[in-house]
Order: sequence, then C-alpha cells, then structure tokens
Amino acid sequence: MGEEGDRAGGWHLDKRVPIAIILAIFVQTAGVVLWAARLEARVERMEQYQADDAPAKAAAGAADSRHDQAIVRLETQFAQVAEAIREMNAKLDRLIERGQPPAR
Repeated sequence: MGEEGDRAGGWHLDKRVPIAIILAIFVQTAGVVLWAARLEARVERMEQYQADDAPAKAAAGAADSRHDQAIVRLETQFAQVAEAIREMNAKLDRLIERGQPPAR
C-alpha cells in the first residue's frame, strides 16, 4: 500500500519535476507581480495628472463657452448684414425698373 497509497492520496512533489520548471514558474510569477506593481504606479500617476489638470480643463471650458457666445453674436450680426444687403438690392432693383438711376 506504500506507493499505491501515495498515488491515491493527495498531491506530492517528487524528484521527477525538473528544477528548471520550478525556477521558470517562480520567475514568471515574479514578472507578473512586478508588471502589476508598475501598472498600479502608472494608474496612480494618471489619476494624479487628471486631478491636477481638472482646473485647467474647467478654465478652458469657460473660455470655450465665451467663444461659443461670441460666435453666436457674430452669426446674428452676419445674418442682419445679409438681410440689409438683400433689402438694398431690392430697392436698387425697384429703382432700375422705374428707370431711375441710383443716386450718388
């Protein structure tokens, strides 16, 4: 029952497992731990960068809002100028149809 008991029992390590496999698993595990630690450090730096950059983004958002308002005002003024030009063209057309030259 000696060997059969060992096989039927739980897991065990014997001399048939090469030391190279054990070292490879150890190195791989250490690599994963180091990779995860560097990843955590990068995430922390990015979070800090975003926290530090938040006031600048808020100021840029306010500037964008002012620019948007200025664009709306300019578009309104342009529409008014275009309407005034259309009115002047209509008046000139009426004068030409009557046969009167435009005044200088």
